[in-house]
Amino acid sequence: MLKAEFYLVINELYDFFQASKPDDSTLDRYYNKLKDCSLAGIKYAADKIIDEQTRLNRGTNVYKLFRQAYSSWTTKNPREATKNGCTHCDYPGFLVYWTQNIESGLWEMQCCPCAHCHPHETGAMNRYALEQRGYEHSNGSDWTMKNLEMKQLNREIRETINFEYAA
Repeated sequence: MLKAEFYLVINELYDFFQASKPDDSTLDRYYNKLKDCSLAGIKYAADKIIDEQTRLNRGTNVYKLFRQAYSSWTTKNPREATKNGCTHCDYPGFLVYWTQNIESGLWEMQCCPCAHCHPHETGAMNRYALEQRGYEHSNGSDWTMKNLEMKQLNREIRETINFEYAA
């Protein structure tokens, strides 16, 4: 989502409530926290805020209202939430982790939902559980290269194991 698009949504929201807009530094903080969100989700969140709030006071936590409404939107539209790509994900909506099996020496891959794209996912397999089990994050978009490297390493390990058993 572009900053200008976000500002348009915010301006419409504050104009609807005839409330004074926050200063630019506050709007920048909101944008920095919400910039990875889908524009459709942000528009949905603004509409939901308009439907559910009676007014926007000076002390209203608008960021919290947006996050709650956006979370509701991602529950209803999980594919749309990850369609534009998330800077937190390796693969749309997922994080990829690797570890080397101590017994076999083979590399194992494990995925878990991105908590940013899928805040409603509360399964047991999350990034913290994987990290506690010794898995390492693949560090962003290099997960496909890491996948190829690990498959090649696994082939070499298997060949070494087979060679040792044949001798």
